[in-house]
Amino acid sequence: MAKLTTSDITNISGAEETAIATLNSNFAAIEDALENTLSRDGTTPNTLEADLDLNGNDILNVGNINAESVTIDGSEITSAGFAKGDAATVSIGTVTTGAAGSSATVTNSGTINDAILNFTIPRGNTGASGAGTGDMLASNNLSDLANKPTAFSNIKQAASTGATGVVQLATNAESLTGTDTAKVITPDDLSYVLTQKTASVANYRANTSGKILTTDAVWGAMAEVTLTDAATISWDMSTGFDFTVTLGGNRTLGAATNTKVGQRGRIRVVQDGTGSRTLTLNSVYKTAGGSGITLSTTASTTDFIDYDVVSSTYIRLSLSKAWA
Repeated sequence: MAKLTTSDITNISGAEETAIATLNSNFAAIEDALENTLSRDGTTPNTLEADLDLNGNDILNVGNINAESVTIDGSEITSAGFAKGDAATVSIGTVTTGAAGSSATVTNSGTINDAILNFTIPRGNTGASGAGTGDMLASNNLSDLANKPTAFSNIKQAASTGATGVVQLATNAESLTGTDTAKVITPDDLSYVLTQKTASVANYRANTSGKILTTDAVWGAMAEVTLTDAATISWDMSTGFDFTVTLGGNRTLGAATNTKVGQRGRIRVVQDGTGSRTLTLNSVYKTAGGSGITLSTTASTTDFIDYDVVSSTYIRLSLSKAWA
């Protein structure tokens, strides 16, 4: 349809008011048409022969854009071939790896359809020894990303783990001391820490420091430990809490080693098939009245000696006899 339609005036004489109204209506139509047209000296509707400045406004509801070139932020994109609804594929060009500890660079390959990209990929510092040197990849080939995921056991942005912005993936082969402020702890790391920090029966008996005590270790440590019968019986308190020995002759109880103040327990002393075996005490052992201990004499009889470690040179003993 025409961009502007006006009404003709065929006779003014005797119809001045009607003529004036028609003129005013035509002028209003002209004004509306001029306001709504984009033509600047064009013979076809909306044909421009000069640049159109939208003063920062948007173009809305665009279907297709048919242009020989499009410039965005000063960069010209030509012959992109993107259609409405298609997924755009961007080629990033060539990836070049650097020397160990340096950076790999991605650059535009220079073809007309490639995006203009130039950025740096941080190299890792795993290395064969895991000491913070070497490549993030098992080799300098980016195909290792898909083929050798195990190469990423320790990824860093820099060799210095204390540097700002560093992100490190810890492995359970490392010592997790809490001094590395940029470490990402994984479930495997937590499992490793708990395994390493949980006390075993031997750890509890020996008072190994820095271990987490669990109920099974406590009760396992209370199992009776057999002392070796000898002329002088050796007693290592780090091996248990409750002990037993069967006397094959007259014996001396040697000074206990690896004592822990406050440790308490007992020794189950059994006479052999002969009986009448005696037990002499080292001077570190203290008894009521300083009289020592006198064991039962009947063959195969069981006595109990209860002990309490006051210090390494003062271990209190008390005897209860003839348990059956």
